[in-house]
Amino acid sequence: MINHVWGLFTHPNSEWREIRGEEQTSHPRLYALFVLAAIPPISAFIGTTQVGWAHGNAPAVRLTEASALPLAVLSYLAMLIGVLVMGWFIHWMARTYHANPTLRQCVMFAAYTATPLFIAGLSALYPS
Repeated sequence: MINHVWGLFTHPNSEWREIRGEEQTSHPRLYALFVLAAIPPISAFIGTTQVGWAHGNAPAVRLTEASALPLAVLSYLAMLIGVLVMGWFIHWMARTYHANPTLRQCVMFAAYTATPLFIAGLSALYPS
């Protein structure tokens, strides 16, 4: 999954064809979802505790590590649960329209489509 990240940004049509071909020949690895979903919470943790944000000429406001850690963990869990729920909805809708993908394929599709969100989480490193 991770090796498709750049391709989804640069040439999405051919990348989706390649992903479809891989799903038919091998089992996609779902563990990459756990790695990619960790990018935004880790970035936000670092950004809010080390960089902080300032309003006008006021000094930067930073969160303590004790207050930022539960927020990062909860946002990580929310992203994982969001992808899983979206995968379940895709599976439900596919069955409604007489398609027969597996639940794993639907969750992987939801994870691939959430990849730009995960990568955009790098912007939380500088939370101005």
